[in-house]
Amino acid sequence: MSVSISQGSSANSSAQSGQSPGVKSVLVVLSPVGQAFDRDGLRNLMGQRFPGAAVFFESTSGDPVGAKAPRNVDLAIDFTPSGARQSLAFPFRLKSRAQVVVARRAARFRSWLATQTYDETTDQDLPKDYLERETEVQRRVLRLAGIALVRQGGVGQ
Repeated sequence: MSVSISQGSSANSSAQSGQSPGVKSVLVVLSPVGQAFDRDGLRNLMGQRFPGAAVFFESTSGDPVGAKAPRNVDLAIDFTPSGARQSLAFPFRLKSRAQVVVARRAARFRSWLATQTYDETTDQDLPKDYLERETEVQRRVLRLAGIALVRQGGVGQ
């Protein structure tokens, strides 16, 4: 089974409707620094983008957060930032478990292991505030995974 995460305009109707039929399981590695979205919110976003997909969560140590993920998954999204405590072998294990890995570029070898990598060090238009920056970086990682988020106005915006 091949998994494709289509972005942008495409000829097939499933990509235009925002669905990827090949994704049946998603593993999300939560950031130990700060999580911009709660687990239920992420599960909802994944359910809208990948209908029928099972969503699992893990910490950077590989411990399950909630239900334990299966050995092999279709898509892994790693929110681990640079400098976070993580086993050196964890990214290698993640790559062996998932067909597609979308991650932040937290170490030099991470860009070799991930299918798509977001490098926040080269992005100059990120907010200076730490929590706002973390939220924006996680949004961009989700966008790489094909999950578009619409910014909604709030109080004072």
